[in-house]
Order: sequence, then structure tokens, then C-alpha cells
Amino acid sequence: MSQQPVTGISYIPQDINLELNNGTLTLKSGSVITFQNGTQLQLTVDWTSSSASGSTYKSFVFCSNSGFIGQSASSNVLRVGSGSSLPADNTNYSIFFNSTDNKIYHWSSGAWVERSWCLPIAIVSVTSGVITSIDQVFNGFGYIGSSIFLLPGVIGYLPDGYDGFTPKFKNVNMNTLRIYTTTIRQTNIQYACSNSKIERWSQTIQVVNKLSDYENPPGFARVYVKQENKMYFYNNGWLKETQVPFGYVTTTSSSPYKITELRIVTPFLVNYFYDYAYASYKPLSQYANSPRFIDLYNNICGLFNNSKTLEDWFNVVYNLKTASGFGLDIWGTILNQGRQFSYEENGVVENIFLGGEQTIDGITYSAEYMEEMYRMVLFLRALGYITNCTLASLNNLLQYYFADKGRVYVINYGTMEIRYVFEFYASKLEKAIFTTDVLPKPTGVLANFEYIPLGEYFGFYVDGIADPEDQPFAPFDNKPFYS
Repeated sequence: MSQQPVTGISYIPQDINLELNNGTLTLKSGSVITFQNGTQLQLTVDWTSSSASGSTYKSFVFCSNSGFIGQSASSNVLRVGSGSSLPADNTNYSIFFNSTDNKIYHWSSGAWVERSWCLPIAIVSVTSGVITSIDQVFNGFGYIGSSIFLLPGVIGYLPDGYDGFTPKFKNVNMNTLRIYTTTIRQTNIQYACSNSKIERWSQTIQVVNKLSDYENPPGFARVYVKQENKMYFYNNGWLKETQVPFGYVTTTSSSPYKITELRIVTPFLVNYFYDYAYASYKPLSQYANSPRFIDLYNNICGLFNNSKTLEDWFNVVYNLKTASGFGLDIWGTILNQGRQFSYEENGVVENIFLGGEQTIDGITYSAEYMEEMYRMVLFLRALGYITNCTLASLNNLLQYYFADKGRVYVINYGTMEIRYVFEFYASKLEKAIFTTDVLPKPTGVLANFEYIPLGEYFGFYVDGIADPEDQPFAPFDNKPFYS
């Protein structure tokens, strides 16, 4: 049997859709922000902001009910705190979340002033006055100072017995805002939530066959009982668990113990390994108390337990992110995308197969690299089936997959024609992939491809010479001139 915990978060609403482009932060229309009193506001238009002070720091992103609050040094995460009462002054904080009245205050003109700001929606990095990255988006869960908040819409699940041989689970819907402020040091401590509160777990989940296997449990011990497919915690007796673990919290080492990390764990793949139910639930009553019968039955179940097979199948075949070999071939059949590609250069066609170690154009690619290339192709093919093929959606797709390689974009290149432009060196292997139908295009529209390694060329392209390799880069007959 898998020893993973058997409860977890099954759904986190993706309410915050935040984009960063050349220092401009955009909160997209349709995003939902949540205020300290639990009210929510859904945007009907995009909100943008490029406001930041001239220093370098990490910043919380706040909004009012009408737009962004500029990312300034006052929202530096080091200058934002929380607690049960307001500090006397702003020696340590410029923004403070008062957990007693659930309000955000900003130091202004020598006093704390209540602000009608939403709970922070993200953390960004600012370098020399420019927003350079989105470090964490607070979908479902977030933090401010020493306080964790859980937003409406999160769904968890708990084990809830058996339906015959099949484990059952019940949903736990978190429909209201919950906030928890820690007052002690936390080092990767697990937190859980119910439909009414957030709580710190001092004990990890233990997996046992039956409750009697856990002798002399400490206070608030937590167990998953395989025979029952239920969870319990100990508080002067075993009580049925009602809370769902959602993640781990780490704070600074000294007071006021500000949160430095909230690591959300989504979802545990709980007990989808349908282990055989245990013998105490199955034999006739006259055999139910026979230790030898029970041991024999459980041992036989262990021999035929298929949990490892199911786990391997999930990882090797079902999950495209981890599938390999045969599993990727199955995905290729589903997506109608094989491993064979071809590339034509100077009238010579070279066939390329995305599998096994190969040397292409003097570059040796490992078998592992070719598998990852095929996985990328399958993801691109899958996204191609669901994209609406507008320039915006195609450019979002390109930025998602090629952000670590360099600039790549698609432009309207005339009537019923688009052009994919790659401003980085593309190998023959990559060109063979790109120039097939892997990269999507609207129906009836011609797609062509341009590879322009930046920093190597400037100047003019000679019309009438189709092959870029034959371009003289006029008027100088050799680089660095190009257009």
C-alpha cells in the first residue's frame, strides 16, 4: 500500500490571472480579488501598473476596488507585518495587517491609516525601479506578514469508508475567507483547513491497519486507518478528522516570525491505488475473529496488490509530464503525432527520429534529450488542438515554451499568412520540428519561419532569393548585414 497521506486539496480556484510584460504588470479581466472582510470583486477590464520605486526589493501586490496600488518600497515584504494590535510607529513596518479587526493599515503623515485594499494577490521582484518577475501568485492561499489566508472556493477531500471494495472520499468545501496568524517559529510545519478555520498540525499522518495498532498515541496524533479508509486524530480519545492538510509554512527564526514561505501541496493522489479491502470486513462472521484466517487473507491480498502496477501506469503512461517510451508513443497515437520528422536544406532531405541517441548536423543528442523533445512536441500538439489561433494566444503559447531560449513571436505577414520569428539560434533538429504542423496556425493560413540570431546581423535582405543560406546580405556580400 502507498504510504502517502490520504487526504488533500482537490481544487484551487485560479482567480488571479497576472501577466508581466516589459515591466508592466497586468491583472486580467475576469480575475477575482478578495478583501479582508471576505467580499470579492471580479474585474471587467484589465488593470495595469508599472509603478515602482527606484530600489531593489520584493513587494506584495495590493489592489483597491478601482485599480492597483503601486509597487513601492512601502510594500516591500520586509516592511509589511501583521499581528493582533497596531505597532506604536512605523519603525519596523510601513503596512500592517491587524488580525484583530482584519484590516490593512498604511503609515501616512505620522499615523496608521486604514486602507480599503484587498489582501495581497502576489509577490513580485523589483530591480532598480522596474518590476522584473512575478515570484508567487496567491491563488487559493496567501500570506501577509505572519498571517496565512485561505480564499473562498478551495475544495479538499477526506477518506470516507468503502463502497464495497472501492474507497470513498467526501469533499470539504471552503466557502468563506479564513485567516490564521502565527505567533511562534515555524520550520516547514504542516497546516490544515476545514470549512471554518485554519490550524497548525503538530503531528504528521501515520498509516495503520487499525486503530488498535497505534498504542499510547500522543496528543493530536493523526492516523489513516486502512481497514476503514478513514482518518482520526487523538484528543483524549480518537475523533474523526474534519480538516484537510494544504501545505507547509516557514517563518523567520525570531519574533515577529514573519512568513517567508507558504508551500501549497496539491492534491495528494490519495488511494487511487485501490488496495484490497482488509479481511476483517469480508469474511463470514464465524471466521471474523480468527487470527490465522485474517493473517492468511491479508497476506494473499498483499501478494495480489496491484498498487505498484497502477502507480507505474500513471507515471509512465497516463501523465504526459512524466510519461516515457511506450507511454509517449500512446500519447502520440492519441494526438496523431509521430516521432518522425524531416528537414530539407539545399535540396537535401534529412529524416530525423525523436528517439534514441543521435548525431545531427555534428551535434550529438542523448536519448533522454530526444524523449524530452518529443514530450515538448506532444504538448505543443495538444495545445494546438485547443487554441483559438489568434495572434495573442499563439504568442502566449510561444512565450510559455520558449521563454528560456530567447524571443520568439508570430506576426501577421500578409493576406492569409503568418510568420514565426525565432530570435535565437535554432538547431537543425529544432527547425525540423518547427517547420511541420506542430506549431498551430489558423485553417487555410500559410505559416513560414524566420530564424534571426540577434547580435549577428543588420542591414538588408535581398528580394528574390528564397533560401536564407544563399542571401548575400547586400550591400556588403557578407555579414553582419541582415533584415
